[in-house]
Amino acid sequence: MASSSSTVFIALQCFHCSTMQVKQKKKSSNKWNCAVCNQKQSVRKVFAQGYKAKDIRTFVQSFNRSRKSLDDDQQWLQAGTLNHEMEHVDGESEFPNELNNNKKTILSRW
Repeated sequence: MASSSSTVFIALQCFHCSTMQVKQKKKSSNKWNCAVCNQKQSVRKVFAQGYKAKDIRTFVQSFNRSRKSLDDDQQWLQAGTLNHEMEHVDGESEFPNELNNNKKTILSRW
């Protein structure tokens, strides 16, 4: 309970590394440094604000987790597959066995 009721916490996003962070709102300046990449920047958009840092932190953590998930999906898309858990191993099919057993064999006429 170190914060007084007049202290406002804000959620900011770094323009350089896109990481969302919680900072105390300053009365004198709208400049801040990113804790991840150390870029000095101005407050452009406040994504959330409140009197309890814990509440803002929950929002920020959720945002950063979802951003990481999107980054992971984009990496798999660039590699050619979206769901890396469905990769073929030793020639196994990604379809359930009952679908594999019902395949029709088509003979080539050539």
